[in-house]
Amino acid sequence: MSVRSAVTAYAPAHRSSRQVHGVAARRASSSKVWCNPHAFACGFSGMAGDCVFINRVAAQLLSAPELEKLKRELSRGSDATLSLSQSARPLMLAALWAQNPRPCLLVVAGEDAADRTARSLAAWLGNDAVLRYPNRKDRPWSDTTPDDALIGARCRAIAKLSAGEKVM
Repeated sequence: MSVRSAVTAYAPAHRSSRQVHGVAARRASSSKVWCNPHAFACGFSGMAGDCVFINRVAAQLLSAPELEKLKRELSRGSDATLSLSQSARPLMLAALWAQNPRPCLLVVAGEDAADRTARSLAAWLGNDAVLRYPNRKDRPWSDTTPDDALIGARCRAIAKLSAGEKVM
């Protein structure tokens, strides 16, 4: 399926122009919506009733019978384990989160992995739903002062999670 035909399939019919996660999309006279291919990965969001691409992907992905046990465990509030390749983890997490948005803490090993995972999740869920808790570069016993932006990002992540906001 081409990007144009896929975007047409998921575009709301009642809007003449839209802003798609920072990328402009417009309605052509043939009642098709054209947009930048990079916007397609981010999905659509906005007014109630709009289609969000991750919701359609999540419905398709989570309908697999192999995931029934995982969904049951998670719906009961229990821990669950699922073995996935590194590249599939952000999509599965985004799909699970899109089905039931809630505060979620994801721990990965290392700053590079955290950056990659956060970018992948933000591509599916949007930047507002994904927060980073960056690693501090300073030590309590060092003479250097901590980076204020880094401390602010850490505080923002802790505050939103503790307030119960629907973020990952």
